[in-house]
Amino acid sequence: MIKNIQKTALVLALLLLTQCGGKSAENSGTSGEPQSGKIAVLELLRVASSDPALARPSGMLGIFVTKFLAQSELFSNSALRGVGAQEQFLADAEVDLEETYALLQELGNALQVDVPDMLNRSDNRSEALNAYVERLKDIGARAVVKKTSLESLIDGLKVEQRAQRKTTTELERTINKAVRDKDYATAGGEQQHLMEEQTKLSDIERKLDQAEETLDTFEDLLKVADERLSVIEHNREVLIAGLKVVELPGIEDLQILEEKRRRDVESPLGI
Repeated sequence: MIKNIQKTALVLALLLLTQCGGKSAENSGTSGEPQSGKIAVLELLRVASSDPALARPSGMLGIFVTKFLAQSELFSNSALRGVGAQEQFLADAEVDLEETYALLQELGNALQVDVPDMLNRSDNRSEALNAYVERLKDIGARAVVKKTSLESLIDGLKVEQRAQRKTTTELERTINKAVRDKDYATAGGEQQHLMEEQTKLSDIERKLDQAEETLDTFEDLLKVADERLSVIEHNREVLIAGLKVVELPGIEDLQILEEKRRRDVESPLGI
């Protein structure tokens, strides 16, 4: 968006410079509007050729889970392929980054546990299963709290986004009016202001995208956790007895976030 503004400003500036040059030739003995017009046009050229530091989307390491329940087996060892936290998030967000990533990793690790194998290696199958269920419930409860925090953060970012869009729209109208009125000095000055506000908008939208992706991940993993707890509850005695579950009502392979999302871009936050 900002690149398009730069191109438009550059073309406009060249056209105006040509026009001002013609007028100044006819009025070489006077000073006034043509001269100020030249100054404004030169300012437009300077602004259009500048390369502002735009907010860049952060690198993302996708968090994905595949086939944690197979119809021929209660829990598959290949259920969770891996959980990776995003390399960056919101540096100034109201959500603790380290805590968020740690919780995602903890929940992913819990879902990766091969329950039958874990029970086979325990001295007391019943106690081991109880401990696992309590652990998964505890992690799930904390994940729900974090999910609520992310939802609040997203709501706040959306408010900021609307306000910033309004600001940029008003600046665009001001510039367009100034050009129509041949007030090139105002147009040149507001062009720089517009680019700064567009950069702020880009940064807000980047943060919003990252927050929404992280929220989606929590929702997906919580869905898997609920499904796993439900299966354990309805087949507790079978698991403790060490019997193999062949078919269970409601059991089906779940495909969650199979596709990795990577944006291999430098972090403007230095994380």
